[in-house]
Amino acid sequence: QNDVTKKTNQRAILEEQIATARMTVAQQSQAAGASFVKEIAAATARRDELKRRKAELDAAVGSNRADEANAQNAVRRVEFEVKDTQDRLTGFEQKLREANSGGGDVLGNIGGRNAGPLKKLCDMVQTRASSFSTSPIGPIGMHIKLKDQAWANAVEDHIGQSLGTWLVATMADRNALHGMMRRECGFQGNLPTITVMNLKRAKYAMPREKLPPQGMRTMLGILEIEHDCVFNVLVDFSSVERIVLVPDQGTAVDVVKEHRTVFEAFSKDRRVKQSGPGVTNDRAFHANLNPKLAADQKQLVAALKADIANCKSKVLSLRKDLAAAQAAFESAKNVVVDQRREERVVRNDLAAAEDALADANTAADEQLGDGGVDIGALEADLGPIVLELEGVLKKKGEVLAKEIDAARVASRSAHDEHEALKLRAGDNEPVYERLQHELDVANKTLIEAKSHAAYYEGRRNELAEKIAENDTSVAQLREAITCSMHGAKMLCDRATAETYLDADGRDASVAELGKMYEQVKKRVSKEEQRFGRPMDRVQRELSAQETHLNRLNATLENSRGPCRKLQQGVKTRQRLLKEASVHVQKEVSHRFNTYLGKKGNAGKITVDYNKGLLVLDVKMAGSGSTVKDTRSLSGGERSYSTLALTLSLGEAIESPFRAMDEFDVFMDAVNRKVSMDNLIEFARDDLNCDKQFLFITPQDISAVCAADSDIKVQRMKAARPN
Repeated sequence: QNDVTKKTNQRAILEEQIATARMTVAQQSQAAGASFVKEIAAATARRDELKRRKAELDAAVGSNRADEANAQNAVRRVEFEVKDTQDRLTGFEQKLREANSGGGDVLGNIGGRNAGPLKKLCDMVQTRASSFSTSPIGPIGMHIKLKDQAWANAVEDHIGQSLGTWLVATMADRNALHGMMRRECGFQGNLPTITVMNLKRAKYAMPREKLPPQGMRTMLGILEIEHDCVFNVLVDFSSVERIVLVPDQGTAVDVVKEHRTVFEAFSKDRRVKQSGPGVTNDRAFHANLNPKLAADQKQLVAALKADIANCKSKVLSLRKDLAAAQAAFESAKNVVVDQRREERVVRNDLAAAEDALADANTAADEQLGDGGVDIGALEADLGPIVLELEGVLKKKGEVLAKEIDAARVASRSAHDEHEALKLRAGDNEPVYERLQHELDVANKTLIEAKSHAAYYEGRRNELAEKIAENDTSVAQLREAITCSMHGAKMLCDRATAETYLDADGRDASVAELGKMYEQVKKRVSKEEQRFGRPMDRVQRELSAQETHLNRLNATLENSRGPCRKLQQGVKTRQRLLKEASVHVQKEVSHRFNTYLGKKGNAGKITVDYNKGLLVLDVKMAGSGSTVKDTRSLSGGERSYSTLALTLSLGEAIESPFRAMDEFDVFMDAVNRKVSMDNLIEFARDDLNCDKQFLFITPQDISAVCAADSDIKVQRMKAARPN
């Protein structure tokens, strides 16, 4: 209200000054002045109207620009959704064409760009079944069928990379299958995975307590697995029995957190994995999934047609939304363009109006004179005040006017109540006189209380001054005590000082303490002279050494963490080394038995790592007993057993060169022939293609085919001529 009143008064004063100046001008030349006044008034009104219109346009342009930006963002968002939906539609249509043409065979999907080599490998495995101890099983995806097409993406995301795996019974079968893949089939890139396992083992019995709660749908439940070994390998490597299928992501998170037997939960497009107590790892499926498994063709075609129909319906709806969004964007854009055009016109008109008003004022001043008053300046001051009064302050003034009217109504109501109370007061005159007497007594009591309060206030001020003086004295005494305590600590600590108390714990007198102090000073002086260093220097050195000790302690504490980690790493490596040594011992023993078996013998290697002891158990063909001491064997048998041990150890040693010197000197012709064949076969193995073997022997090697490209024979000259 004060702002409105102030601006209104300023406006009235300026208008009065302008009117007075114009009246003065009019008095000078009434006829000519009237014409100029009309021109100035018209120019002023035109200018004010254009200023108001410009302010309205500025506000409207700002608002419409925001609407234009929102509409443009909406168009881009809908365009992205349309493109994404059309891409999905194209993919579904391609899959439908493949399904109708019968081109979506499982083997081709599993092989991908290696579909031809994979089919060739399958044919070779069937025609060369005699090359394997047990016919390989693979790829395992050919033994798995999908029951529900709706979960094809989930199955592909979880086990899609494993569907090309082959299962074999022995390492020899693995080597044979690997050789076919590498040399004859023509695979591009990585070869299919080969897993060695017991192909005769029955299907696992699944403990109920380790499975998800009954009623939950698992991935194992939507797969039809034809072979027990395929079932076992999926359980071992993919945990399909603990994968739960749920309708949405929220349910997946809840299931994984609540049930420890659930390894992962899949919705139609996301997977939630349990990565710790109460912690989950949530992610979408891999991009551009192309499921290798499918349900029967009718179900697949029906599902694809339903997806295509949904995508087409969504595309039509999105295109309508896109058209509406584009129309809204164009409308907002046109509104902004029109308002900008109108703003430019108004800006030009406002400039012209300002020039016209200035010209009118200048002409009036030149023609009539201004009587000592600058009417243009007054009108320039009046313009902002009028705009403010007609704009923000006008609204405030309207609100204040309403509040003033309400206050007036309340004032009249209060006046009426006051008159009514005056009428009622006449009836209460005796009560009023009694209350007046009580009021006089209370006033007298109040005056006395104020007098007492002034007296006690003075006393309080005096005491406050004394308290302040005492506080100053206390502070000085505390400072003196602090200095004294610091000086005392420089001499000795409190525990040392307490040892000088008498038996009753009584403090010594000041004189005694002074005497003791002088004695200590003399002793300190003697010690300084004796050691050649003052006490303050010794204290500085002590402080420096204590600081250095603290730093060393801190360094030691910081080093304990890495040391603990290193110790933990050493323990882990020792454990892994122990596990690896057990596996190596089993593998070497198995190979030792294999090489002995080529002569019809059998054997086993036992290693005691704690005692550093290696024991060979050899069972010769035709003998029922096992030989533990190789010294009881013949020279040829011992040499062949040693060779078998060397070959077995060689496969566990990653060395690019292997050399054997006079390994057959104690062998007979049969053992030498078998040993040489084993050595050459071992050297030609695919696993040893990157190694070089050197065999040195004084025996006849005519049985070795020196014409082979991978064998080179070097014969030394005789040491003595014959």
